[in-house]
Amino acid sequence: MPCPRERNIELPEPLLAEALLDRRRQQEEDALGAESRLRDHYGALQDRLAGNDYFCGPFSVADIALFMSLYWSLRLKGPPLDGHPALAAWHDRVAARPAVARVTAELAAADRELSPALFA
Repeated sequence: MPCPRERNIELPEPLLAEALLDRRRQQEEDALGAESRLRDHYGALQDRLAGNDYFCGPFSVADIALFMSLYWSLRLKGPPLDGHPALAAWHDRVAARPAVARVTAELAAADRELSPALFA
């Protein structure tokens, strides 16, 4: 017996269109909620920096991990770092490190090849 989600359920066209619109509205609401939570997270990170160049004193694995999480958020069109100048400056400092610049350049080249829609 097939799993219920594997069955083809035929809906009249108006109901299908309404279901798709409802789904799209829910996705947009979810995206706005996620963006708001990311902005809150940016604020918390900015507060944590509190005038320091890096998160745990000297440059550390914490900076690498946080940089990569922000890198992917920004790469996937998450909210920019506008309004968080200390966090943006930290991001620029980390991005300018030679090893980080090399890795992000490799990722960007792979993205352009494998995910061209992100750059359209």
